[in-house]
Order: sequence, then structure tokens, then C-alpha cells
Amino acid sequence: MNYLIISNKNKLKIKFYQECNDNIKEMIVDINSIYELCDFLNKNPKIIKSYFIKGSNLTFFIDDLCVTLKDYKCFKQNKHFSFIFNKIKNKKIKLHVLNIIKRKFIPLSLATFILIGYAKIDKIYKKNIIINDDTKELSNDYSDYYLDNYNKVSDKEILYETNVVKDESTTFEILDENLEKLSKTKNLYFEIINKYSNMYNLDPNIILAIATQERGVHSDKIDSGGAIGLMQIEVSVWNNKDITTFNYEINKNETEHITIEKLKDEDYNIKVGCMIFSTYLKQMNGNIPAAIQSYNMGPSSVNKILDTYCSCCGKTKDEVLKQNDLGWLLYRNSSYSGDPFYFEHVSRYVNLDNCKIR
Repeated sequence: MNYLIISNKNKLKIKFYQECNDNIKEMIVDINSIYELCDFLNKNPKIIKSYFIKGSNLTFFIDDLCVTLKDYKCFKQNKHFSFIFNKIKNKKIKLHVLNIIKRKFIPLSLATFILIGYAKIDKIYKKNIIINDDTKELSNDYSDYYLDNYNKVSDKEILYETNVVKDESTTFEILDENLEKLSKTKNLYFEIINKYSNMYNLDPNIILAIATQERGVHSDKIDSGGAIGLMQIEVSVWNNKDITTFNYEINKNETEHITIEKLKDEDYNIKVGCMIFSTYLKQMNGNIPAAIQSYNMGPSSVNKILDTYCSCCGKTKDEVLKQNDLGWLLYRNSSYSGDPFYFEHVSRYVNLDNCKIR
């Protein structure tokens, strides 16, 4: 993830931070490049897939770019930034109850609404926004800025019938399309998901969220990415392989030999998906976010990310996982195979604050 922070109180002030070789560096940016990006977004507002307002700051996401407008109301008179205010004004969304719980780390309920856009803006952002290679190392204060700003959430259950959910400090956008996809997947497969979640001591809502993110509907065909079925089991990784995990119904380890033909069956596909997640959850010492990210990127990549974070923060991996320290999420990047924001994508479909290992 790369970060662009813009202030407009007196004149436009820009800070751009780029992830590079597991470090975050401050880069010099031309104001004209920012205006070029804004003009592009005015013409293509759908590229912004999510936003939230925290206090006086407005943050939105485009591909792997996180943009924060500090004291965002100061931007209302700047025509270049009309795209975000038009989006907020025009968006009409059906709302649902949210349970927001205060944590000492990044609230998982908050991560539910960090939705990453897929549209590419390479010509505007990746190519033109950085005007030279002058860089400097960024202090740890920058990461603390983001972690602290994600911490200040009130302890209350909130339900509003307006187009956004609000409390005194936070505004979230909830996308109906995600709720519709979740509802469809739940109606079709939750009985099976619940059966195998009980069998392997998992929270069925987490498995449902993964299934919804992965595909939403079952297919007995191998897709273009080399995966099959509702749980998108990677054929190159699991075909003709054994997996062993503890079965709580028979109270002993169970070993399953996986084949493509078996994975074509939706019941078996969900069973194996639950066994895989159970295995990753054990490898990650019961840490749900790390297990979710592992389901997409693999535990090897997640362990490398954790190692990098641990070397920077001075903690052991066991401490990070046990303390639910989510600072490692900032160290994911596209150099690893898979979706670096898979945890956020799955979190759209589940309130992880209410989930637990049984």
C-alpha cells in the first residue's frame, strides 16, 4: 500500500509515501501530477471503491493507493476535488447494524470497510506522480499515525437509516453489492459450511466470508487462475496431496487425500477449504487475520511478512500473533504472490470482532 496525504488549509501541501523493498519512503511529488490524478478521478469516479471519514480527515482507496485529505472540508471549494464530494453526496446505500468495539490494535470491524479498488491508474499514478528519485527513510511515527487514527472508535452499536453510518468520529460506506453476494452464498452453502466448521472447530462466519470472497458460487471447472470450486482450492498445490487436521467430532486427527475429481463436489470442496484454513490457523498460533491472509498468499509468504515486521518493531512472531498486533498488515505488498489485501477483502463479509475459535 502507498499513501498520499494532502492538506489544503492555506495552500496545497502533499506528502507521498511509497512502499519499497519492505520500507516506507517519502517521495517528492509534483502538484500538477496531483491535479492530473484528480481530474482523472473526476472523469472516472467509479475507480474509488471505498472511503471513510475519521474526524476531520477523509480517506479513500484506489488500487494500491490510500489517499487522505486532512481537514477535508477545506477541499470543498477546490474544483479538482469535486469527485469525492459528489460521490459522498450521490451515494445511496441501504444500511445495516454494525457492532464497533474498541481495541488496542486496529479494530477488525473497521478493516471490514477498507475496500481496495481494482481499476488501474498506472499512467496517472505509478508513472507520473513521482518526479524524481530523491528519497528518505520514513520514521516509525508514520506507521503510528495510521494505527492511532484507526484506534479511536466508540463502544456502541449503531444503526442509521441515512445513506451512511455515523457516530461522532466515523463515517463508513457499506456496499449493497457485497451484502447481496454474501446473502446469496449463505443461502446456498451455509448448511454445509456450518457442518464442517463444527467438525474442525472453526467459526462458520469466517468460512462463509472466505467462500464469498473466493467465488460466491460453486463450480466444478478449474478457472483461469488454476483453482476450483467455491473455496477456490489451488489445483497445482493440492491435487494428489494429503492434508491432516484435527476432527473434533471423532476427537482425533483426520487425513484426506485430495484429488481434482473430489474437489468438483461442492460438499467436499467446502470440507477441504475448512481443513486448509484449520491448518493455517494452527500454523499462525490461532491468529485469525494471519490465517485469513495465508489462505490466499500461503503461510510461507505471510511468515516472511511477519518476520520483516518483527525485525522492525523488535517483537517476536509469537508476541505479534498472540497480541493481535496488526502492524504487519502494512508490510504486505505486490512482490508476494496473491492478493496483498486479501484480509481486507474477506473482512467485507464478516464482523471479525464477533468471531472466535470455538
